Amino acid sequence: MTLSFSSKDLEQLKIAVNKAQKILVLGHVNPDGDCYGSILGWHQYLKSINKNHDLFSAGRSDVAFDFLPGYFEIKNQPEALADDYDLVIINDLNDFDRTGVVEFFIQHPNLKKVQVDHHNGKVLPVDLAFNQEDCAATCQVLYFLWKDLEVNINKDMAQALLTGIISDTNNYQTSAVTAETFEASAALQDLGADPVFIGRQIHRLPLEKLRFFGEILEKHLVLKPIEKLIVAVIPFDLWDKYDLPISDLDLLYSWLLGVQGYEHVLALKEQAIGEIRVSWRSKGAAEMNRLSAIFGGGGHAQAASFTLRNHKIMVDADGNYRLKAI
Repeated sequence: MTLSFSSKDLEQLKIAVNKAQKILVLGHVNPDGDCYGSILGWHQYLKSINKNHDLFSAGRSDVAFDFLPGYFEIKNQPEALADDYDLVIINDLNDFDRTGVVEFFIQHPNLKKVQVDHHNGKVLPVDLAFNQEDCAATCQVLYFLWKDLEVNINKDMAQALLTGIISDTNNYQTSAVTAETFEASAALQDLGADPVFIGRQIHRLPLEKLRFFGEILEKHLVLKPIEKLIVAVIPFDLWDKYDLPISDLDLLYSWLLGVQGYEHVLALKEQAIGEIRVSWRSKGAAEMNRLSAIFGGGGHAQAASFTLRNHKIMVDADGNYRLKAI
């Protein structure tokens, strides 16, 4: 695969990492597998070169990825962040709001920033950006970036990166998967990553998750056969009842996209009072990221999302779901 990263940027990244005395490796709020994989891949690399660093990803942790070395070293509370970082490596996001710690960046405007990402759309205002929109996962970007930098990828680094790729591609089922995705995966397996073990770990299905899905399937689905659309509504009380990570919905999306005769899934997650996370998934030709961008969100053509604030989910007299401004 030919990377679009300039040799100048690659050299500047080497210099930035080598000069840094304390590095912050950061991912998006409510981390998923690609976020964990990229954070922990960096963790293993920085450990190997004896670099002082912290790991951070705000929001709810996902125990599906607790098998990865370094998982329990990831901090998620803003007060855990230090004031003496001289480099931050931002992974798997292209909007500072998605860090969950915007105030930290406002308070540290001169902090050198590096971005590694694969999402379509805007690039963060950073010092160095390594974005590859035609990669299926940020962990795929990292593999080719490190290969280009001639980094020695050890077994733990490989395991973290392959976890991110398998997770973010839903076992290689998304439209973003290319021959280069399989090239990276094969190379990471050769380096010691175990795809069978990874798959078994990330697809563990706790009974509470199954009950949560059962309630949604029984009570909170709206079928639109003409539009080939399934709408899943997750009210706040249901979300609060089970208290599961947001990433647990990925399996639900996969199930619903497999329903015969339907091509699109729209999920309305009332994740807080007055705050609804709207997520799209599609196996058709729709470009969900363009629609999400209208509302300040983003993502990929077949997997995108945005947050709708100051709204709540209501049920009218006929039993239909409505969104109401508050």
